Amino acid sequence: MTIQDFGTLALGFVLVSIIIAVGATILVQTASTQCTTSAGWNANNNTCSPSTTTVAYNATVQGISGTTSMSNWLPTIAVIIAAACVIGIIVRYFGGQQG
Repeated sequence: MTIQDFGTLALGFVLVSIIIAVGATILVQTASTQCTTSAGWNANNNTCSPSTTTVAYNATVQGISGTTSMSNWLPTIAVIIAAACVIGIIVRYFGGQQG
């Protein structure tokens, strides 16, 4: 692992973050169209009233929940990537190179 590899990892991390953000935005916008009536959508908390939900809405809500769970792990993943880069550089330059 070299310092140049860190740029590739950072770019990959940024792309994953952008994909999660765009996906969450699309899911929330899709959920707003899946109530059985337009009056059932509550814009204050981005939900349908219980009497106007559909199966598609429920599936979209599960997608939003999954996206939220994944995005909660991004800071931990960033620390792991940074630690792996630092450990890789230390191993390579202080003990990993043989002849």
